Amino acid sequence: MVELIFLGMGVGALSGFFGIGGGTILVPALLFIGYDMKMAVGISVLQMVFSSIYGSYLNLKKGTLDIKMVLMIGLGGFAGALTSNLIVSALSSTTLEWIFLGFVLFAMARMFMHTANHGETEVKSAHPVILFAIG
Repeated sequence: MVELIFLGMGVGALSGFFGIGGGTILVPALLFIGYDMKMAVGISVLQMVFSSIYGSYLNLKKGTLDIKMVLMIGLGGFAGALTSNLIVSALSSTTLEWIFLGFVLFAMARMFMHTANHGETEVKSAHPVILFAIG
């Protein structure tokens, strides 16, 4: 149990440093220590609630949180979460692992294909429907 506390601390720190979803780190770590994919996803989703609330609070204090954007993405995420249980229960753990691997590889490719942007970044806005779909 103690190792899970330290794992959560590490995942929370890395998520905060890099602005990535904790599941990108947590799911493979849980698979490595013996959890099956469906259990790892469930644990990851619950962990995400805690780290997201605290991370959002810190970003709000810094003034780097666009509330309208957060609400639209959050509502989309809520709608997606409602349907994800149906999808997850219909798929095998192996299929979920392959899908997860695909997402991780896609994220890595996007990260390495974009050149580093030094200095201030332009604040972009998106249509609320797009933000909802992203969530």
